[in-house]
Amino acid sequence: MSTRSRNAQNESRSRKPLRSREVGVIGQMSRRAASLLVVVVMMMMMMPRAQDCDSITLGTGEPSDSWHAWDVGEPTELWDNRRPGDPGDQQVRVLRRSEVDPVLQAHPAVFLLFTAPWCTQCTALVEEFEKLALRLRKEPLPLILTLARLDASTESELAREFNVRGFPALRLVRIGLKHTSREYTGARTASDMYAWLKRRFSASAKVLPDGEAAAEFVSSLDLVAVGFFKDGAGEAAGHFMAAADEEDIIPFGISTSAEAASRFGLCGDTVVLFKKFDEGRVDHSGEMTKEAISSFVRANELPLVMEFSEKTTTKVFGGDIKAHLLLFMDHKDPSFPERLHQLRVAARDFRGKILFLTVDIGSKANERLLQYFGVQQEERPSVRLISLDSDMSKYSLDAQEGIAVETLLEFCEAFLGNKLKPNLASQPLPEDWDSLPLKVLVGENFERVALDPRKNVFVLFYVPWCGRCKSLLPVWEKLAERLEHRPEVVIAKFDGSANEVHAVKVQGYPSLTFFPAGKEQQVLRYKGELNLDEFLRYLEKEVQEASTQQEERGEASNAGARSMEDVEKYEEAPDAEKHEEGHDEEKDTREEIVEWTGRLNNRDEL
Repeated sequence: MSTRSRNAQNESRSRKPLRSREVGVIGQMSRRAASLLVVVVMMMMMMPRAQDCDSITLGTGEPSDSWHAWDVGEPTELWDNRRPGDPGDQQVRVLRRSEVDPVLQAHPAVFLLFTAPWCTQCTALVEEFEKLALRLRKEPLPLILTLARLDASTESELAREFNVRGFPALRLVRIGLKHTSREYTGARTASDMYAWLKRRFSASAKVLPDGEAAAEFVSSLDLVAVGFFKDGAGEAAGHFMAAADEEDIIPFGISTSAEAASRFGLCGDTVVLFKKFDEGRVDHSGEMTKEAISSFVRANELPLVMEFSEKTTTKVFGGDIKAHLLLFMDHKDPSFPERLHQLRVAARDFRGKILFLTVDIGSKANERLLQYFGVQQEERPSVRLISLDSDMSKYSLDAQEGIAVETLLEFCEAFLGNKLKPNLASQPLPEDWDSLPLKVLVGENFERVALDPRKNVFVLFYVPWCGRCKSLLPVWEKLAERLEHRPEVVIAKFDGSANEVHAVKVQGYPSLTFFPAGKEQQVLRYKGELNLDEFLRYLEKEVQEASTQQEERGEASNAGARSMEDVEKYEEAPDAEKHEEGHDEEKDTREEIVEWTGRLNNRDEL
């Protein structure tokens, strides 16, 4: 049996349960009609396929999962007859915990919103969710889709079931696939959610049989990717379809029409990204693998220069480009257009390597971003460059006297060549930083205190606006009070929004790091529960181990004989938090940066 035959049989088997469920939901097709439809489909599958230039037969690209399997859905004429309470009525349901499973079992697809009453971002998203419902009533999708939301703040078990780590959270759940729900991580606007859903319930790539269809497809949207291939069953076309299957937002089209290729001045297999901004189109005729095509699309889908805003945060932090250059300037400044032009000219040389952004310092929404990058009033406008893929290092370039293109080029080339020195922000050292049991560390005194070989130093890295940090600080103060009379132990806090250090690379907040006494200067990340009893037990073990290692190396030890168990313990709440480790660092980095800026994807932690 050929590979194509086996693939066809496997695809047929995988779709059979979906087909039977959908027929049951529709309830309008007779058994005889259904049987006839199956016979017709089987006959069509057995017929030889034409290989002319106006037809497409897929090559090696197969859907990566069942989400792109085409669903018949419900006949269009039945949409207007749907009553409130019916599946897909496009009313946002407000669910109780007991209603979740019945709804997921009875509805073909559910877009589920998890909220919490204290979450301000949830309130804004609920409004967009209602707008999405209105859009779906006017422009329904091929599959029956139900919108629902629930307060999951008290449903920890349900949150774990869907791997919800913060609020708000969105999951797309297909009937029978509760445990393989798909997380929505796009921009939280009705239009972006609709585009994402439409992409999920549409074919991977639209077939464009001729030049007229291709031209209409290209002109109808702001950004599209079109593959022009001589052989629709060839390997290149198969890899294009595989890349299309993994794309969530950008529409893909495919054509084997020689007339269509000629219309766009093409000869040979080519993938073209058409866009109504910057250069208008970008061609790719090099390596035709799924990875190469996806990389080409991702590198060229964004404008040369973007404004950092609520609508762009997902594109900024969710993309593959982890080096970001930001121009901090008032967009109403008369000289802004000229400097924007200079950025665009420089950005052409670093497409796919550095993402160029502008930040409107005249907007109050960007105040946290200014604070994080340490952009002072007297140095505005200013340029900053940050690397997200390693240690979050930041670099600065003075832009008050203008930005020459040559200066930007040299700055970016020096960064890529590892020739720049990062800026390390630091607050002024408070005079009373060590007057209380809980010591205050800033950039200036961090290494002197934390890396003191005579001390065991336990540091809480926090940011002022983080909800979990606010909850943990009182416990941290209590820990410092309990250990005030242990001279070899130092409990300290470090505000990561205004200070930076080389010794520790913090990937998220709150973050707890222990620096044991000794000349080896070890850095240990705490992974236990966030309560006082666990902190005390952890310190007892680590301080004793550090003391033992010092003795073995012949170093002087300040560790006392007093056990941590002798220290009065704090009675913690029964449901102690677990300090989660092992997350995807790339995702954590993006989420934390978004939290620091207070932007769209800022999520209140569970």
